[in-house]
Amino acid sequence: MIRKFTKEIEGTEFEFNPMNILKLQLFQVYVNQGETRHRFHMEVNPDGVFKIADPVNCPAGFLPLEAALGEAILNEGEE
Repeated sequence: MIRKFTKEIEGTEFEFNPMNILKLQLFQVYVNQGETRHRFHMEVNPDGVFKIADPVNCPAGFLPLEAALGEAILNEGEE
């Protein structure tokens, strides 16, 4: 079963919400930046690596955390 979880990465808290409860595939990721709450998606590629699906919707300062965000999904997304 795939689960919702929260993870702090480099001092910022990210909330991961699965879009498929049966397998690791697609997650909505929420992050607060000041007063603004942002949402972007992370999806698994054919190599099994999670990538930011649409980098335009991810605040630029968090783009370098793509690998850490993907690792968090692989390590904590499954019960």
